[in-house]
This record gives sequence, structure tokens and C-alpha cells, in this order.
Amino acid sequence: MSILTTPWHVLGLLGQPRRISSVVYNTLLTLAWKPYELAMIFGGLILLGSACLFIYILAKTQLNPTTEEFTQQIEYAEPIHPVTALPEYLNDFKLWNRVIAVLMAISFGIPILQFFFMETFGSPAWGY
Repeated sequence: MSILTTPWHVLGLLGQPRRISSVVYNTLLTLAWKPYELAMIFGGLILLGSACLFIYILAKTQLNPTTEEFTQQIEYAEPIHPVTALPEYLNDFKLWNRVIAVLMAISFGIPILQFFFMETFGSPAWGY
């Protein structure tokens, strides 16, 4: 994913427009985009290959008619010192759900709130 998306960022900094088909090609600016576009193609092919392998593995595991019974007992590692007490927050998701909620509010709250305080085109501040 990094191989695919990092060139997008760099190309945006180099001035490549998004969602516009009126770009004049074969200029020095557009020729500078070629290595980044090739890197994006390579990253996209890697993602396509991984998605195909993922679907293949899912299909093989779900459509396989034979199921193997595990007769062997799984042996787990034994702790050096036995666990006598476990803190509550390590045995529950409440704390971690709250941490995620706070981090999401910090990450997405400010950009979402900016929409409510922005002046939009056609508002009285523009004089239209």
C-alpha cells in the first residue's frame, strides 16, 4: 500500500491534478511524473496479487471437502512464575475502547468540526 500511495502524495506535491482530464501531456512537468506513475502501477500490481492470493486461500480453505481432526494435544508454554493476579484493565476491553474513542475524536473531531465553522461559497460573507 505504501508503494502505491506514496507516489500519489509526491505527485500531488509536484502539481498533478486530480480528477481532471484536461492535462496537456508531453511537457517537462508531465514527463517528470513517469517514474512515480510506474511505481504506482507496481504497487497496484502487488496489491492485486495479494488480493488474488487472499481470495484463492479463502476459496481453498472453505471449499476443501476434507477436514482433518487434530488428535494431538497442543502444548502451550508454561510461565516461569505462576500468574496470581491480573489487573482488571488487561482482562477487559473497556479501557482500550475508551482509548480508541479518544484517539478517534482527536484524529477526526477537529476536521469534522471545521466543516461547521467554514464559510462556504454563496454565504453572506462572500457577498452573493
